[in-house]
Amino acid sequence: MISDTLKNTYGISLTIGGSNGTVLGLDPKSMTPPGMDAGDPIDNTTQSNTKYKTFSPKTLVELTNSSFTAAYDPGHWATILAKVGVNSELIFTFADATTLTVWGFLKTFIPNEHGEETDATAECELVITNVDAAGAEIAPVHT
Repeated sequence: MISDTLKNTYGISLTIGGSNGTVLGLDPKSMTPPGMDAGDPIDNTTQSNTKYKTFSPKTLVELTNSSFTAAYDPGHWATILAKVGVNSELIFTFADATTLTVWGFLKTFIPNEHGEETDATAECELVITNVDAAGAEIAPVHT
């Protein structure tokens, strides 16, 4: 699979709580999708070890946060504000048309400096919660 730019049909798109970028006024320019982290290993070393320290992996896996830089329409400020801090379904659609569906929320929307002849852009961060609106643990779904 080839990773190309992260814009339009060449990269990745994002839907937050049923709202795509057009509805939100956000157009990702670059994005880091969620990753996976098993955490630090558990030290199983005991006095009966003779030469090596021993470790085991943890059972639970944490999905890491996602971040992106997006061009945004300042006219959609209230729409974006309505999504900040609201746990909802997040759908990442990749260039090969596969999707990753997780639950999380828009943690930050921080506008960058506006300048002449430049798009209005913002730095955004999504926190992956793995919990749906009813409070049930939800695994990520990749299709």
